Amino acid sequence: MRVHCLPAVFLAPFLAAAQPASIDSPGLGVAYDSRSMALRAIRGIPGASLLGDSMDSGTPFVYAAISPRQDLALGITPDGQVRLVRFGGAPVSQSLDAAYPSPTRIVFAPGGRAALLIGPHIQVATGLDNIPALRELSSPWLPALPAAFALSDDGQALVLASGTVWLISPDGNAINLPPPGIIAAAAFRTNSHDIVAATPSGDVYVVRQAGLNAEVHQVYSGDDATAGPAGVQFSADGTRVFLASAGGILSTIDVGTGIAGSVPCQCKPTGLDPLRDSAIFRLNEISDRPLMLFDASSPDLRIWFVPADTTSIDQQRSAR
Repeated sequence: MRVHCLPAVFLAPFLAAAQPASIDSPGLGVAYDSRSMALRAIRGIPGASLLGDSMDSGTPFVYAAISPRQDLALGITPDGQVRLVRFGGAPVSQSLDAAYPSPTRIVFAPGGRAALLIGPHIQVATGLDNIPALRELSSPWLPALPAAFALSDDGQALVLASGTVWLISPDGNAINLPPPGIIAAAAFRTNSHDIVAATPSGDVYVVRQAGLNAEVHQVYSGDDATAGPAGVQFSADGTRVFLASAGGILSTIDVGTGIAGSVPCQCKPTGLDPLRDSAIFRLNEISDRPLMLFDASSPDLRIWFVPADTTSIDQQRSAR
């Protein structure tokens, strides 16, 4: 296993511009910090990065999700309002007035221009990079909150998985997709209706052109490395699948051959969230422990970490 981070003396050139209102300096992306209820830039490059100061979005957030393109976020304010924050210089924040208050989860499509707002109602938000629009979706009766959600980039296909895997179209019609068993994690490929799905035991399926004539292929049989998936994603070209297991193993699987490679992170991933480089993923949330990153940009899989900064957060809390 390789877990890398360079000494702090090498970080200074990348972090000198760490201002609370901008993420224009070189960086890996943005993450939500529940301790300060704010968005924070991950500044620097893999192996030489630190967390920037809290960004001034005009309001605190009790929860926020970041677009895979790292150019915007959706946050929920303490009074339940959903706000869209666009990055680039000073963050620009606007309310999504048509959104139902206090969704419990936000899931972005892979291209980051659409998102699911999940709560008592399921809404699809599109046009997030331009003029946002929201619509409500009906869904088949489900015995419990689905274990996995996924949305296509065009906002036209939604996957709900809870014992049965449903593909839901904009008019609310539902198609039962054929992958066997319960699906624990799922994701669409960018600009496509292809889906990757993983079962609790770690079996991995690719569904081509999800719909009435979908083709389903099992590309990997579950084992200790893939069991208990916390997140799954396609590579940008669709030739590989990345999977994070809750047990702390990161895997890359060739869709054509099923050949897999893996690396342990000595952490408990909570997800697999793309950063600015689509082959580098954030594995956990900002906390008093290091932020862990999975780098699949080369055949030599790597785990990087961003040092925790508990002192900085304590100072921010004291200032408030």
